[in-house]
Amino acid sequence: MTMTRKTLLAGLLATGVAACIGQAQAQAQTQGPGRSGLDGGRLTGTVAYRERIALPRDAVIEISLVDVARQDAPARRIARTRIVSRGRQPPIPFVLSYPSDRSRDGYAEYAVQARIESRGQLLFITDTRNALPPGGRIDLMLVRVDR
Repeated sequence: MTMTRKTLLAGLLATGVAACIGQAQAQAQTQGPGRSGLDGGRLTGTVAYRERIALPRDAVIEISLVDVARQDAPARRIARTRIVSRGRQPPIPFVLSYPSDRSRDGYAEYAVQARIESRGQLLFITDTRNALPPGGRIDLMLVRVDR
């Protein structure tokens, strides 16, 4: 084999290996951290809503990380944090620490949910599915609950 053929063959082999690695990384990003085992970590972000309404001083903001993989069962809460507004207005920052979780069936899908209540009455809630973000930061937009 000539040197040119060896060089060409080595180049093709290196390109093939790089393509396989790239494909594996892309597949891991597509599956994302919302699936399978969850390593312990910290989620930061804000909670807000579009309406120009002040929160009552006693409003309680609750942010939860839940496993929503089973569609025929209620979501299983992994972690939760609660914040009393005490006059603070949106956007309200939060930090949610969560433990590692290894689901028994080997499959889990994680979502972040939030709600705001005052005197036991629900005021605002997330109405869309918010997957656990890869970067550990999320801004949640809540909607007003009709009474």
